[in-house]
Amino acid sequence: MSHTPTEQANLDLVRRFHAAEAARDWDAYFACLAPGFVLHFVGATVRGTGEFRLMVDQTLATFSELRHTILGIVAEGSIVAFRWRFDAVVRATGKSVSWEGSHWMRIEDCLIAEDWNDADSAEVQRQMGAAFEGWVGGSIEQTRP
Repeated sequence: MSHTPTEQANLDLVRRFHAAEAARDWDAYFACLAPGFVLHFVGATVRGTGEFRLMVDQTLATFSELRHTILGIVAEGSIVAFRWRFDAVVRATGKSVSWEGSHWMRIEDCLIAEDWNDADSAEVQRQMGAAFEGWVGGSIEQTRP
């Protein structure tokens, strides 16, 4: 599949973002985000890189051996969409968990400006059990309108 130069640059940005996460290079990871970054996640909205950093910190405190795998990726114009799988171990229980979802990312000025992250929250909760309530996925719905 051929892409425009802009679409290819957008794909490369998202791949750099995921490579930085895998390497735990948080400076490079957050450098991929626009200052006004917005994440739509589990029925809530996280606004700004500061709020998103708190969410990432909470995720890292909840899980070990965290790995996101891109299962398929496409780009059209300013949008990059991809399916992913999340594999990790819940620190509180030692239980391995795995689920899939999708991202739709809007790229603006060569940075990720907005992200719609969809996953089956009921499946996530089923796998995590009581640990779900302590993680941002379980608490963000109650704390954010």
